[in-house]
Amino acid sequence: TQRREEYLLFPEEPLAIEINAFFALEKSVIHYSGDLNDLKSHKIGAIRGYSYGHTFDDSSLGREYALNEKMLLEKIQNHRCTIGIGNIIVIEKLAQKMNIGIKILKPSVSEDPLFIAFSKVKGHQKLTQEFSKALHELRRTGKYQQILEQYADVYISKK
Repeated sequence: TQRREEYLLFPEEPLAIEINAFFALEKSVIHYSGDLNDLKSHKIGAIRGYSYGHTFDDSSLGREYALNEKMLLEKIQNHRCTIGIGNIIVIEKLAQKMNIGIKILKPSVSEDPLFIAFSKVKGHQKLTQEFSKALHELRRTGKYQQILEQYADVYISKK
């Protein structure tokens, strides 16, 4: 946001693109065309305190909150809610680990770039440039993708 740019520096490219989407049990029959009105009769499971983008955050859809992704998947599995929303990489990997069959409902709800920020106050202009250069090189060599895949597995194993 413009407010953050007053005191933070951002690299040229994002660390990743976070894709948030609705998901449901594999055998569920749910009509979703991308219009949130399709889901008005459902209670949507979400993580308390998370933002899923303005479209969902500002909607009047009914919600059932969980403390983390594992609890969210358990609520879906136990039919406390019929649909969940979350980062598709995290949700898919965790559902696989928990042996819960899910399907991702398309289209996604939001696709937002994720950035790391550096302090302007501490004069990190050079560090920001060096980080951008290193990130670009890691992406070019494919090493960045390997790190992301390993991180997702480590993140999930802690749940």
